[in-house]
Amino acid sequence: MSYQLCNIKLEKSSFAKKVEAQFGKAWIIEQNNLFDLYYSFQACIDKIIIMSPFATVVVKTGFYLQIDDPYIYLEVSSDSNLAHDKGIVVLDSPTSFGHGFRNEIYLMMYNTTGKSQQINPYDRIAMFQSKIVNQTAFEYIQGVEQIDAIKTGKKWIQAEKEKQ
Repeated sequence: MSYQLCNIKLEKSSFAKKVEAQFGKAWIIEQNNLFDLYYSFQACIDKIIIMSPFATVVVKTGFYLQIDDPYIYLEVSSDSNLAHDKGIVVLDSPTSFGHGFRNEIYLMMYNTTGKSQQINPYDRIAMFQSKIVNQTAFEYIQGVEQIDAIKTGKKWIQAEKEKQ
């Protein structure tokens, strides 16, 4: 199976370095295993956040982003475990950060429950993966051709048989 290596550059914020010193733990991007589809962002906070019911808070990830390839972007989505366990989701999920974004990544976290929820320093708050932008060309036409799904399906099946 082929793949494209995506070079994503991340700079630790000065606040992330402060949190590292405070807790004595490295600030890193996590991946559960080499074959996991997603990486994880952690809460870059120096004290516990208590989220009120149905409230939104903005949480730092501790990383500035640089993507040099204009055809690559990061897609960030809610962490499945956090959503299941505490009902906390990334509010504008999925959200994208592309080639032109050069700031620290902040995420809007939303408590979907009627109970207060807690986010601790280093808690996983979101998942992300790199994606490739497909180039798209649009053609404006006078009318859309109608197809007969049965005939089209039969033609496809016949073409597949001929390949074998």
